[in-house]
Amino acid sequence: LVLSRPFYRKDGSCGYCKHAPKGDAYALRSIEKAARAVDAEPPSSTSMGFHAYQFSPDMYDRLIQLGFRRSGHFTYKPDNLRNCCRMYTIRTSDVPNTKEHRHAVNRFIRNITGSLETKKNLLFSLAKTLTAGEARADPKRFYTRFGPAAFSKEKYDLYRRYQQHVHQDREISEKGFKGFLCDSPFDTLELDEEFWEVLNGRSSGKLASFGPVHECYYIDEKLCAIAVLDVLPSGISSVYFIWDPAYASWGLGTIGGLREVALTQRLGLAYYYLGFYIADCHKMKYKAKFGGEILDLATYEFWALKDVSVKLQDGRFATLVESATDETVPLGEFRLDYGSYAPQRHELTSGQARDVSENVYGVGRNAYTKAERFAAKLSLEYGLKYYNEHNNPLYVTKDQDEEDEGKHMTTLPFVVPGILPLWQV
Repeated sequence: LVLSRPFYRKDGSCGYCKHAPKGDAYALRSIEKAARAVDAEPPSSTSMGFHAYQFSPDMYDRLIQLGFRRSGHFTYKPDNLRNCCRMYTIRTSDVPNTKEHRHAVNRFIRNITGSLETKKNLLFSLAKTLTAGEARADPKRFYTRFGPAAFSKEKYDLYRRYQQHVHQDREISEKGFKGFLCDSPFDTLELDEEFWEVLNGRSSGKLASFGPVHECYYIDEKLCAIAVLDVLPSGISSVYFIWDPAYASWGLGTIGGLREVALTQRLGLAYYYLGFYIADCHKMKYKAKFGGEILDLATYEFWALKDVSVKLQDGRFATLVESATDETVPLGEFRLDYGSYAPQRHELTSGQARDVSENVYGVGRNAYTKAERFAAKLSLEYGLKYYNEHNNPLYVTKDQDEEDEGKHMTTLPFVVPGILPLWQV
């Protein structure tokens, strides 16, 4: 295990909202009201993390359960109280059999086989239909291959075309591609021949090792898409998916997601991880079509997205409970259990989820005064440096922003959803 020291980072750019003005950039309405009263700077991309130079897939699997995500060697989780976008870990074990998904599968099969089996199937299975369709296709027309997450000029050229066409990205480099989609902290020497045989469907054995892979898609023997995946003990984590703009009408992004859910099931793994879900970001909210669950960082519980989507749709921060909690009653930070690294799934019994984020994290709530009291106590007991200046900033004033201009590493606030409360230390 080789890691950098952890750090808390504010960034001037956000890859999701691009810092476009939006009314829900503030996590809570009470924070927005207080910030606007002093003409504060709008929220920016804010996260905490570390550089991981070497750790195991099992360790990363545990971190995903706690809301972390990796980009190359950088492993991070958002501060959803201060970030400009609310980001929730999302996972699924199955995909809703929707009309949109059935159309996507049928269109794809027609494209690779030239026809569609006409017999009616009242129990239409997305995974079985995809598998059967691919089996009927001429291997020269369509096939995929799993291989190492390694750089090649062919892969980079496809990535460059995709970024330029789909994301209008102009700052593209081989170094950036390698750092984002090839580099990882995992020991890939453990990925033996049996690992690749199982992934490529040539062996029915069980996976004995885990790590990063590229699944390359070929149409007419030309590379047309790449699925960048982490194969982990609890499931498949989707890192990124790239497709050739020439095949935009094929819906390869949707097909890729459906195939990865099917792969998760074939390998006998529990979950397909889709990264972060952002309800008010058009590039990220499509993940809701895959159903599944989102992680509440404040309580470390997974909630079915169908049960809580209405609480997330305005882009504000949500802390979820199942009760008739009075919204005027202050609550403290919830106790977090890191012991199992396995958040519980919350099953609704009363039929309604409630958002108590203002009760817990609203301006002036008890969480902040309690955290400051325990910070002072820890400082006295252990000789820790006590940061008493801007230690709980829910927003940044313009004079503070000018002082910090060019500085990205700042002090970890006393209260952050998903970080162990100071009173639990």
